[in-house]
Amino acid sequence: MNVPVKVLQGLWRNDLVALKGACPNCGEEVFAFVRMDRNIDSPHRANCHVCECSLEFRTKVEQSVSRFGRQWVYGRIYLVSLRGRSLRQ
Repeated sequence: MNVPVKVLQGLWRNDLVALKGACPNCGEEVFAFVRMDRNIDSPHRANCHVCECSLEFRTKVEQSVSRFGRQWVYGRIYLVSLRGRSLRQ
């Protein structure tokens, strides 16, 4: 099974969460897919597909107040410096 199909299946089963936002360096929309069974509150690394900068998604998980009790994720994207420290967006 190919990667896009696995991603869609994970999203359907609520095993994955899709993170998106603008690259702090070039402004292009970037995405990351994170498994929910891992620590979603820890930073997630990715690279911008346009400028190839290292990015870090920092997320927070909130429980929905709806009767379905689903979780929702929000956060920010940071540019990672060459020394491994994060720079604010």
